[in-house]
Amino acid sequence: MLHKEDFGEGKNIEFKREIPKRHENFLKDVIAFSNSTGGKIFIGIEDKTNEVIGIGEKNPFKLADDISNMIFDSCTPIIDPEITVQTLEGKTQIINKMTIEKLEDLGLLCRIGKELQPTHAFRLMTKNKIRYAKIQCALFKGTERDIFIDKREFDGPLYSQLENAYQFVLKHINLSAKIEGLHRKESYELPVRTIRELIINAVVHRSYLDESCIFGRKEIKQGLGYKDSKAGFLIQIMQEFELIKTVKGRGKGKYRFAI
Repeated sequence: MLHKEDFGEGKNIEFKREIPKRHENFLKDVIAFSNSTGGKIFIGIEDKTNEVIGIGEKNPFKLADDISNMIFDSCTPIIDPEITVQTLEGKTQIINKMTIEKLEDLGLLCRIGKELQPTHAFRLMTKNKIRYAKIQCALFKGTERDIFIDKREFDGPLYSQLENAYQFVLKHINLSAKIEGLHRKESYELPVRTIRELIINAVVHRSYLDESCIFGRKEIKQGLGYKDSKAGFLIQIMQEFELIKTVKGRGKGKYRFAI
């Protein structure tokens, strides 16, 4: 039987079977912890019995991302939570429905002797930070890069970095709306599919041994193949997490991303 004291002070621990349908109740706990000394909220544990339920068929990475976005969008001033995926009594998996063999095939685990060890790919997709694995986003005044209007740096799991960078761009481009019949139709000044594609390309094709974490206009490449990628394993992993779909184009080994 689990006890809240097993994870630290009981008064700073909350167990929840799932995210409540009324998000306000969940956000009240988040804000209460933020306004005090902090705390931890475990999703997938029955509060009354302390039984580990797990998150079922949900993709843990997507669920973590949804929670992060919910808190970011709903709380002012901004609360930046640390969200991790843990295994308790075998009920919660880092990657849903994946065996050890599958994790090895994806390059997330490797065998050293008789022991399984996490790879750098695993570190990139989790909270285990790699020094240069981050994205910097900036909005400059004019065409010269000397006056910042807004600047953010995102680290943590790559899937979270991608979403944060994407939301940063949407925040700083114009959104228009027009009425079609009884419906209001909104659209951004730039195609959002292309924005996502450019950001993902930049992440997949960068070198994670290079300290540079800024991508200029000329550094983002289109139509690259697996052999061109500096971190080709990321393509397969992101496909598995349904972050991207690979669509073969003209020419051997060519592809484009279709989100």
